[in-house]
Order: sequence, then structure tokens, then C-alpha cells
Amino acid sequence: MGCGFSNIIVINLNRNNSFYYTGEYVNGTVQLNIMDGKLEANEIYIKLIGEIGYTTTRTVSDGRVPLCGTAPCYEFNNILGMWEFIAHTGTPILLEGIASIALVLRVQIQKRRLRQSNQWRKQRRMIIQLLLVTTLNIGINFSGNLILLAHLCGLPPEYGAEAQLYFSFLDYFVIFLFPFISLSQFPDLRKTMKKKLLDLVRRQPHRTATVTYTRRDTPMNRMT
Repeated sequence: MGCGFSNIIVINLNRNNSFYYTGEYVNGTVQLNIMDGKLEANEIYIKLIGEIGYTTTRTVSDGRVPLCGTAPCYEFNNILGMWEFIAHTGTPILLEGIASIALVLRVQIQKRRLRQSNQWRKQRRMIIQLLLVTTLNIGINFSGNLILLAHLCGLPPEYGAEAQLYFSFLDYFVIFLFPFISLSQFPDLRKTMKKKLLDLVRRQPHRTATVTYTRRDTPMNRMT
């Protein structure tokens, strides 16, 4: 579970670079040192949460259950479970939408301050990519965690159990969609991949088989 959240963190931190082209930096340089510091801080934080989950685990995993072990045992604690939901689920979903809008506004304000022209044709692809990634992440995570919030508020566990199975799968599956969304914004790369796929199909030899028809004469009984 920590691996999936780590990938989402890396994608969100590198999202700022999507608006910067080669030789077209808004403030001149990209502060990679700050980004590396954020990644290291998140890695340490995730390790600490993993230690808490490891030390409080009392459940033996059951391979026959489809979702056995997906939630650490510390989430069943009232205080730690509420902290997990508020700090690691609800707040990131809310901040992701705010940060995505703030990123677009920041780029426009910086370009206006530096008297640079807004090239919407170049930025349109990045804005579409930003919206797709944000919509996928927020939509799937919010829907799945809404059921979890309902269970914490008193909804019986049997309600929404089947839907929770699908949302738990989509939480990890959406991570695999991020690279395809990023690659889809490069038209030259799409053309190159399409051309290579077509060439590969054309190179496959077409085999033809000759079917011979054999005639069988059935002897007829003659009456004598």
C-alpha cells in the first residue's frame, strides 16, 4: 500500500515540471533540491507509518480472503484510524484539487509579471494532462473513501462491501494509467509508436495454404 501512495506522491511533486518546457522556465530554474527534500521527508514519513502498522499488527493474513491485509491494524484504533482518514485520505484529496488550480494560476501570474506571452496551444496539453490525472485520482479515491467514512459513521460493514472491492482495485490500477496519460500528450511520440506498430503488423508474413479436394467415388450396388 505504501508503494502505491509513494508513486502518487512522486507524480504530484513532479507535476510542476509539466508546465516547464526546455528554455521556457517561468522563474529561470527548477528547484530540484527542494523537491528532493520533499521526497526524502515523505519517504521517512511513510516508513514511520509502516513501523506503526508493523508493531501493532495482530492479525494473521488469510489468502482466501480477497482483501485480507489491505488495511493496517492501527486503522482499527479510534484515534489512529481517524488520523489516517483525515490526514492521509481526506486532506490530500482536498489539497490536490486546490493545488492543481493554484498551479495553473501561478504560471499565469508569473508570466504576466515577467511580461511573457501566454502560449495557450503549448499549455493546453499540459492543462489537459493535469485535469485528467487530478480527475482520475480524486474521483476514484474519493468514491472509495466515502464508503469507508460511512462505515466509520455507523453503516453496517455488509453494506457497500462489494463496491469496496472494486474501488480497492481501482486505487492501484489508476497508478498504471498515469504514464499513458502523460505519453498521450506528445503527438510526435504517438505518431512514432503508431508507425512502428503498423510496420510490425505489415512485416508479418501472410501464409497461404493450398487445399486439395479429393473426390471419392462410392460404388453402387448393381442389381443382377
